[in-house]
Amino acid sequence: MGLSKEARKLQLETIVDVVEDCGNNGHVTTRQLSMLSNKIAERVPLTPLQADRIDSLMQQAESQIFSAEDIEEELDSAAIQETCFNRVLYKIGQCVFPRSQLSNYRSYIYAYRCWPPPLFCPLAITLAIVLYVMVSFEHFQTVAIRPCNAHYVYPYITNMFFHTSLSHLISNLVILFFCCIKELVHHYRIIVIFFLSGIGSALVYVTFAKDDIPSVGMSGAIYGLLAVHISDIFLNWREMPLRFLRLLIIFGFLVMANFDLIFGESSIYDSNVSHFSHIGGFLFGLPLGVVFLRNLEARSYDTVARTACSVLLPFFFVLGMVLNLFRSVRICSHLEEEKSKTLTEILMKSV
Repeated sequence: MGLSKEARKLQLETIVDVVEDCGNNGHVTTRQLSMLSNKIAERVPLTPLQADRIDSLMQQAESQIFSAEDIEEELDSAAIQETCFNRVLYKIGQCVFPRSQLSNYRSYIYAYRCWPPPLFCPLAITLAIVLYVMVSFEHFQTVAIRPCNAHYVYPYITNMFFHTSLSHLISNLVILFFCCIKELVHHYRIIVIFFLSGIGSALVYVTFAKDDIPSVGMSGAIYGLLAVHISDIFLNWREMPLRFLRLLIIFGFLVMANFDLIFGESSIYDSNVSHFSHIGGFLFGLPLGVVFLRNLEARSYDTVARTACSVLLPFFFVLGMVLNLFRSVRICSHLEEEKSKTLTEILMKSV
């Protein structure tokens, strides 16, 4: 692994101090680089890649001089490339971005350290596949979220890992596979957001459900993760590579996935797709991203947005739970009345 953010900051402070001590108008010569590297190593050990960069600079002509920014850039880029994943990202950035933007690109990659590796997304994919193969459709009434079992806690979690068809399963798992990259960057935050978005989507589904129809699938949680990516782009707008392309891909997917609903070919109710779950997951995902994800350059409006979302999210979760309880009682009571009425009609006919 490379250096921590604190160690890197200490290195850069040492560079500035040593360069100022040299008294060459903010520059050091090739010969003075040896002293500089020793000074840095006394505070924070150089990584192997950083030591190689310093050696390569020292082998240049003795008349060569370097500014503090030059040395900082060399050590910074070396620290970034300490992991294989970051080396790949760095090479891509060199090919894609103009030199004027590479410093922002490097800061983004370095701040989002890609360790530990993603574990939750692969495990969730494996669990969904195993349950699809082993659990029959008849058991879905118990594990699915529906108005008549909304007063229990477990359906809000279990419904996410069951799917009604192979196409339903594959479409969700493909997107979750690409979300492994988000888990690399944000680690446990993605797990929290996944479950909270899934729970939020279930709350919205039950609140607007007309009948006791079960709903399963992690589509709500997936839509939450897509919304989180949008939040991440806007939180880190200046440092986010390919931001317009990312937004185009996300919105393109949303349009294709909801083509029938957007262009009036199906109703939000008269469809085999749980559109309310998708809408709920997306609406909860946006503020969850603002609250939980890291933004590299905090601004005043970031703080305001985070504070507002931190207050509104608990309110809407509690509101959704209350509405779900009322909805559950109302629909279940209606179903009991219908059953009682049907039973009475049968008895009267038999008499």
